[in-house]
Amino acid sequence: MEKEFGSDSIRFLDHGVEKACIAEAEADGVITITLSGTLSQEIANPLLDEMTALIVAGQGLVVDLEKTEYVSASVMEALLRTEKLLEKSNKYLRIINMSQEVYEGFKARGLHELLDIEVKKA
Repeated sequence: MEKEFGSDSIRFLDHGVEKACIAEAEADGVITITLSGTLSQEIANPLLDEMTALIVAGQGLVVDLEKTEYVSASVMEALLRTEKLLEKSNKYLRIINMSQEVYEGFKARGLHELLDIEVKKA
């Protein structure tokens, strides 16, 4: 299901009981993706496909996790793979508004040193 709002769009990744929402907006060549919901293993590959398709469209990607409650290791890997693809094109990935709880999962895997992450202020 997709709704168009000018250059913005909202898509829902739905795999069985797992659902995630992608809201996309572009400004100054930077595409902001707002993810919400539970980002489980089942969402990882479709999310990677979505982000890979957006790489050619802009200078960089900003992923807003403000409304995300959980990020699985598979989705973390998808974010890291996206960052590597962007890096090859001299573009960047920035993850913003990450909750402290979600950040702890990234930190436990050492991804806080590999990704540009901004933790949401409490």
